[in-house]
Amino acid sequence: MTQSTSSNLTINLDAELVAQYLKQYPNFFINNNELLLTLKIPHESGKAISLIEYQLNRLRTRNNDLQQQLTQLIEIARENDRLFEKTRRLVLELLEAQDLEHLVMTLDDSLRRDFKVDKVAFLLFDTPITAGHTCKLEEAQTKLGSLLNSDKITTGQFREAVLEFLFGQNHNITSTAIVPLRNSHLIGLLALGSTDPNRYQRETGTLFLRQISDILCRIIPRLS
Repeated sequence: MTQSTSSNLTINLDAELVAQYLKQYPNFFINNNELLLTLKIPHESGKAISLIEYQLNRLRTRNNDLQQQLTQLIEIARENDRLFEKTRRLVLELLEAQDLEHLVMTLDDSLRRDFKVDKVAFLLFDTPITAGHTCKLEEAQTKLGSLLNSDKITTGQFREAVLEFLFGQNHNITSTAIVPLRNSHLIGLLALGSTDPNRYQRETGTLFLRQISDILCRIIPRLS
């Protein structure tokens, strides 16, 4: 007996066993209906698509869509875990800062290294420090206007005058997130800039930024 003949015999025997099993257990696919999504069932109906074929195609398409959605949800969950761990590490480092200069350098280094932020602007109003940018509140209000009047984080694209005030000339920034730092009064702001115009859109990443803002607003008065 040749190898090809032996293989054909094995296939025929397997097919007969499957057929016998299905005859013995006619309700098999009722309890295992997910297997129907993988079966190819011929149904002679000319060029027209039979109802059985149509239903199976719909089920396969729906199954593929659900698989893609599940994959996306898993990736989002993993990204949230990574973001949480980075945020936790940053908060611990900020809590260990001994002075404002250390705080500013720690914040800037973490945002650039761990969060891949292209430009970071950290402004304190009426609080002179050697690291970071400090200015009079009146000057910031003149340059930024209504951006300082809200407690909410503002994201999107801003005028060139605003970007130059925050990041200096030749910045190449096309999207920005501006985070007011306010406890009993406005003490400063944090601005993150990206060369990607889509990175900081409306409501993008504001939960993380709000957590950082809350931490900074509690640490800065202690170190001032």
